[in-house]
Amino acid sequence: MALKFLELVHYDKGSRIFTYVITLDGLWRFTETGKEFGIDLLSKHTMHSDVNIYIAFSGEFFIHRLKSPHRDPEDQEQETHPPAEIEGGPPLSDPPTDPNYYVLYIDNDSGTYRPNAEMLPILKKFLHRNLPGLKVITLDCQGDAAKMGKLKQEQRERKKKEGKGQVFKQDDGSSLSSSDESELEHRFDENGNVEEDEKEQAKKDRDGKV
Repeated sequence: MALKFLELVHYDKGSRIFTYVITLDGLWRFTETGKEFGIDLLSKHTMHSDVNIYIAFSGEFFIHRLKSPHRDPEDQEQETHPPAEIEGGPPLSDPPTDPNYYVLYIDNDSGTYRPNAEMLPILKKFLHRNLPGLKVITLDCQGDAAKMGKLKQEQRERKKKEGKGQVFKQDDGSSLSSSDESELEHRFDENGNVEEDEKEQAKKDRDGKV
C-alpha cells in the first residue's frame, strides 16, 4: 500500500504539495495544490469531501526523500530532497522504490474543516498502519506554524526548479496540465458553480480507498 501511495504522488518528483480529505467511510482523496487554475480548482477540500459537513481529517501533505533511510528524518545530519539535491533519485535519476527512503509530512491545515490538533496522533497511527515502511511526521498548522511554513516554502522553491504543473488523481495516475485551463472553464454554469455532471465525474475520478 505504501508503494502504491508513493506511485500516486510520484515519489518526491517535482516537490509537490497536496491537499487531502479522509472521509468517515475511509476514502482518502487528494490532489496537488497550487496557484494554477486547474490545480487550485480541484484541490479544494470541499471538492474532496463532496461538500459533506463531517469528515475524519483534512489538510495538506508532501513527501521528502531521505539520504539515509535508517536515520531519523529530523536528525540534524539527515539530508532530504527537497530542499537539498541529493543523489539516488529525482531530479537526477529515478526514485528508489523502498518506502523506507521517504517521509510523509502531513498537517491539519484546512481552512474549511481545521481538524483538532489533538487528533493528529490518531492520524499518525492510522497512516503508519496503512502505509508500512513510510515515515510519518504530523504538523499542527497553529502550534507548528513556523516549521510548517518553512517546509512548505522550501517545497515551493524546489518546485519552481523541478515541477511540471500537473494534478495527479488517485484512480489511474493520469494527469491534468495546468495549461488546460480553457477546457475546465466550460464546466461552470453562469453563476460560477460546477455543473452537476462534472461534480459526479470529479467524484468518480478522485475516489480511492486506504
